[in-house]
Amino acid sequence: MPQKSFSSPRKSSYPKNAKSSYLLSAGPELQEGSTLTGSFEDMEGLLLGWFSSKGNAKAVPKLLLPDSFYCSTPVLSEFSQKYGFHIGERAFSISRGKGIGMLLNLLESSGLGKLLYMPSIDRVIIRSAASQSTKLRLGFNVHAYEAGIIAGFLSSHASKNITAAEVSCVYNGSDACQFVSIVTEGEPSAGNQRKPNLGTKFIRESVKISGAQDKTEGEIHFTMLGMLPFIAEAPLESASKLMFLAGIEAAAGYKENYQEGLRRMASFLCMDIAGMGRKGTKREVSIHFGAEVSSSGFMELGTKAFIGFLSKHFNSSVTLSKRKAKEGHVIAMTFEGV
Repeated sequence: MPQKSFSSPRKSSYPKNAKSSYLLSAGPELQEGSTLTGSFEDMEGLLLGWFSSKGNAKAVPKLLLPDSFYCSTPVLSEFSQKYGFHIGERAFSISRGKGIGMLLNLLESSGLGKLLYMPSIDRVIIRSAASQSTKLRLGFNVHAYEAGIIAGFLSSHASKNITAAEVSCVYNGSDACQFVSIVTEGEPSAGNQRKPNLGTKFIRESVKISGAQDKTEGEIHFTMLGMLPFIAEAPLESASKLMFLAGIEAAAGYKENYQEGLRRMASFLCMDIAGMGRKGTKREVSIHFGAEVSSSGFMELGTKAFIGFLSKHFNSSVTLSKRKAKEGHVIAMTFEGV
């Protein structure tokens, strides 16, 4: 089934008042037509942080948490394009006229690696600069969120309604990720592929692949932007459940070396392991949330993933304690374990 692209009326639906809320549709385990709310001020701050980061010259497209999260269900995949479109609109509005170069810098700093921009009369192609390969084959293109960002940014830049779709992806058997953007009289085809519906298994595979590398500042801001709708109060319970189940899935891949699994999961979730060891007769794992990822909602999401991992691996309940750190917070998890 072709991957849908998303277009929007040229006039932005975002509120102009920074104290307003933005409304988005369809979150984890929510029905279509449900609404999510979040702080508009939070989005602006994250966008400014994203703008200040440098482009990532690494050529290998990474799987970051938003990609994995949005590919877990078809509803989230469709939602991701709509939300990405709004991000693209807002990004253009604060880019101060820097144009396409700023769009490429943002995408490069968010894990896509060095990109080529190829405009023509009737379309724009954005493509990974170098051929890549990966062992992970998913059967669909994973970067719907990024396609939405491209569509939103280019629509504002050109003052036209523009759609975008990822038409090839390294995680769908291609040697490069490629996006095609055109005006809304036509629609770029993403080829024949099944809709993403991998649940938490995709997050487990993402931990293996992308958790081995530390995240750049740009990737951290991109992750927080992507997860912002789900750390609001209304959808947080469902999102936390998804992350708990993802932690259980991740534990299955590290039965012999759980410490490596925890390190990779921490890196994937843009945090650090602060300590692992004994505390009296029990074990303790501490995770550090830096200042950028210390919002209470995101700390709950990340912690739930670790609780799922530890409870599965050690077959034990987990107790929590939190303390302020010099930058951010540290959450200690104590549990029974041999």
